[in-house]
Amino acid sequence: MAYVCTSIKLCLQVNPHDYRAWHGLGQTYEFIQMYTYALHYYQKAYMLRPFDARLSRSLGTCYKDLGELKSAIKCFTRALQVNDDPDEGSRVRWLDHFLPTIA
Repeated sequence: MAYVCTSIKLCLQVNPHDYRAWHGLGQTYEFIQMYTYALHYYQKAYMLRPFDARLSRSLGTCYKDLGELKSAIKCFTRALQVNDDPDEGSRVRWLDHFLPTIA
């Protein structure tokens, strides 16, 4: 896992505006359940691309894992609102069923 993080951080030194690299770091830290770090990197990605439903969904999942349900709901709602990618639709659609369970 350390090699993955090091490789992505090297990519970010070349291009700190690559939202995919920031998101990748977030995913890596989320995978090893280091949610505070994951949240930091997801927020970096989101700042670069605020109209990306995937990034809003990732933030929402991370907030949910941290127990911050109000923030999670805001992010999930945002993901539903900005979804303009037909492929993302199937991944975002589950939120319609999930939101009432945490509200």
